[in-house]
Amino acid sequence: MEDGALSLICVGTAFAQFVFLFDVVALTRYDLQPLLNFLGGKVMKVVWDGRMDFIELWSTYNISIGKNVCDLQVAEVLSRSNFRGEREDERLGRLATYFGSPVWKNPLQFAGIHRVVGLQQCLEENGYRGLVGKDRKSLFLRYWSMVLPGVVRSCDVFQLKSR
Repeated sequence: MEDGALSLICVGTAFAQFVFLFDVVALTRYDLQPLLNFLGGKVMKVVWDGRMDFIELWSTYNISIGKNVCDLQVAEVLSRSNFRGEREDERLGRLATYFGSPVWKNPLQFAGIHRVVGLQQCLEENGYRGLVGKDRKSLFLRYWSMVLPGVVRSCDVFQLKSR
């Protein structure tokens, strides 16, 4: 990775009964191989914004995460219009907070572009300000079960259809 390197990998069970933290820097490739095989296998990976981690796993270890991935950041973006009723002017408003007035001057230039947010901002935007943080996993999982009921169970986010 050009601006950094993968240093920690955190793996946990579905409801965080067990969480394992791997210090990638301290371990040899030989030590990491069982974990890399696991990550490249058929087990479902649920992540928030996993793209840079997946790029690093591919470029450093030649491990393709490819299938069986549910990126909840992508699911959150898809849920805005599909489940939560976000209108086009609201989508453009999100973009305008970053790009400014060009969004309103030429909205067609921004067709199909969405602004992603971090996990904490997502929770706050959806009514959990002050009630929950990144580490409050049970409430987080209940939230996703309400917002994206089919996605949490199947993690088949790319089957969601836009309006």
